[in-house]
Amino acid sequence: MEQKDSWLEHPHVPALIADHFVLLLIKNIPINRHYKASLKPSQRAKLIAQAEQEMLDHLEKPLTLKQLAKGLGSSSSALSYGFQDLFGMSPMRYLKVQRLNAVRRCLKASSRRAGVVETPMRGTSGSRGSNVPIVTIGIA
Repeated sequence: MEQKDSWLEHPHVPALIADHFVLLLIKNIPINRHYKASLKPSQRAKLIAQAEQEMLDHLEKPLTLKQLAKGLGSSSSALSYGFQDLFGMSPMRYLKVQRLNAVRRCLKASSRRAGVVETPMRGTSGSRGSNVPIVTIGIA
């Protein structure tokens, strides 16, 4: 019996994923702007800048809100309020968006060449510990 090609093997599909699907996914992550501030604005901005840098430097590593807060000598609630204030989303949602953007950039860069792409997204996607698998996409 002859096996039909998967739709992922078509040459236009990786570009569609990179250009449309991932972007739509990121844009449709709901944002809740209800929060209360607990730190002074200058302290909060410094803390959030440190947290953001830590996340961006280690996108491929597992991270929970509790681990991030402990590493920065802060509390989970201070990070949550700060991220809500500066980005309009929770720290873990921000991390998910950054990881999805990294996957999108990887897909976009790889859609120009042939081969198999393996995105470096490993770890946890949130404080509940759900795993983010490595995404492997075949490109024709």
